[in-house]
Amino acid sequence: MKKSILLLTAILLSVASANAVEWQTVETNIPNFNLFVDNDSIQVDDNGNYLYAIKYFFTGEKQKVAFIKSSSDNYIGIIEAGDFEESNYRPKAVFSTPHVFMKPINDNSFLTFSHKYILNSADSDYKTAEKPATELNKKTSENKHENNIIPAKYEKKNYGNQNYTNMKDFVSTVGESLNSNWQPPVSGKNTQAIVIISIGGDGSLSEYRFAKSSGDEMTDRSIVSAIKQTVPFPKMQNMNVNEKNYNFQFVFEYKTFKKSVL
Repeated sequence: MKKSILLLTAILLSVASANAVEWQTVETNIPNFNLFVDNDSIQVDDNGNYLYAIKYFFTGEKQKVAFIKSSSDNYIGIIEAGDFEESNYRPKAVFSTPHVFMKPINDNSFLTFSHKYILNSADSDYKTAEKPATELNKKTSENKHENNIIPAKYEKKNYGNQNYTNMKDFVSTVGESLNSNWQPPVSGKNTQAIVIISIGGDGSLSEYRFAKSSGDEMTDRSIVSAIKQTVPFPKMQNMNVNEKNYNFQFVFEYKTFKKSVL
């Protein structure tokens, strides 16, 4: 068996722009309660489920955020929830692996209001959610100027915990770390996945997204785990860490060798 992260196609994409956000007020019958849906976050997956982010709070209290998955037959699930912080608001990263248990919606829950808003807006031209097996959506590609691609060959080296000015060295080190942290399941079949990882100049993880799924859910999860274990990434000099992220494409390959007997 052999696992590898091929960076023959590892690429440096251009600087990522800020997340687009469009908070739309949703009317409720709850006194002093404020509810918003981020119209720009709304996606529809291949099974017809809606993915969207909501922000909510009682007047004078701290704002909360929740990432929701719901369906037209009134099933709903909360993918993730917590305090709202604009600097950490990354719906695309959350929706890249939206695994959640869904149950019938409670009519007494405030989530019914945002759910009905989504259903009433279902005829709008929302983008399809990128499940692991699909390509990056057109809007993300435009925001990140994916046409500006610079190939960088992978060479496995150890550069230590230094600040990098040479992007080739940086990519090599990140690839080595990802490979070291990746523990793919023994699936008994050859797999390949392509993942876009957005990295800040301070070594932080901005977001990740599957451009191509391995086709195996457990393998995709093991890749996500490797990415998170690799954080923080090495630092890159000459970057404005408050404004810029760089995006890289890594190819994860897992091969199983079998001996055939005639």
